[in-house]
Amino acid sequence: MARRLPGIVVLVLLLGVVATAPALGQDAGETETEGAVEEEPPDIEEIVRSTTAEQFLPEPYEQPAWFRFLVFPLLGVGVIAVTAVLLLYLRWQPYFAEERRRRRRR
Repeated sequence: MARRLPGIVVLVLLLGVVATAPALGQDAGETETEGAVEEEPPDIEEIVRSTTAEQFLPEPYEQPAWFRFLVFPLLGVGVIAVTAVLLLYLRWQPYFAEERRRRRRR
């Protein structure tokens, strides 16, 4: 316990400094910028609506026509794979239980 006590004290002091540093820094920053008026940054909608931004916007995504034909076969393959894994797990479950019993006996 005596070895850990200095480490705990250092951690608590560091946490205290980290917790109070933003508050102390904020007070110092306010005194420097009391006369300055802060402007809010432009909204994202204002930026997107500008003509300059419209030149660089990507084209809207259009899904290729053949993607819709892949959905159901892939879904079927996924269902078959999950079913196979679950059935194999049920088949091998007695072996897993036997291994667990062997480990307990050791």
